[in-house]
Amino acid sequence: MSNKISITYDGASHNGDNNFITLSSLEQAIEQIKKYLSGDKSAVDIIDDLADYITEYPNREIIGLEKKLIKGDRLDLKERAIFLKNKFEETLNKPQAGCSLW
Repeated sequence: MSNKISITYDGASHNGDNNFITLSSLEQAIEQIKKYLSGDKSAVDIIDDLADYITEYPNREIIGLEKKLIKGDRLDLKERAIFLKNKFEETLNKPQAGCSLW
């Protein structure tokens, strides 16, 4: 998500990651997490892989959890899947003790 560049022009140099596209709240959180974990390459790689799921692809159909369960013929897991989805969302929305990302 971050494209760092280095430019030298007439003796002046610029090292930066200028990006004038407004990031969503989730994209901003991902960038903050990546900066916080910058010393742990494997963690940053995992976050980059997960960030792909919020990237818009014009031909990718976005369907909800219930439709995914229907397609997989696993409606028997609906109640548990919704519970776990909600629990995960709560975890993402709750600042962790000792972590000052937000």
